[in-house]
Amino acid sequence: DYNSLFGTISTACHKARVFDTSEAVCSSAVKASLDMGSKLIVVLTETGHTARLVAKYRPQALIFACCASESTIAHLQIVRGVTAMQVPSFKGTESVLHS
Repeated sequence: DYNSLFGTISTACHKARVFDTSEAVCSSAVKASLDMGSKLIVVLTETGHTARLVAKYRPQALIFACCASESTIAHLQIVRGVTAMQVPSFKGTESVLHS
């Protein structure tokens, strides 16, 4: 059950006090995807850190990571639930989303 797994991981992170802004945003994105029954979470990431944080919460939805770097894409290939695609640049986030 993805909801109980999310709750277990989230509770453990709160107890360990590892929550920062990135962690809170990624946790909230996964919670929203579970609540809405989303099939896909789109993540814009330069280093892969954001995609790994989202994957940490084991969402039921697939994680689609948009990356500018080929090395980041290579590193994300071993992260559970993440499919990465190369995009030209993050300058102008709107253009990345329309690609």
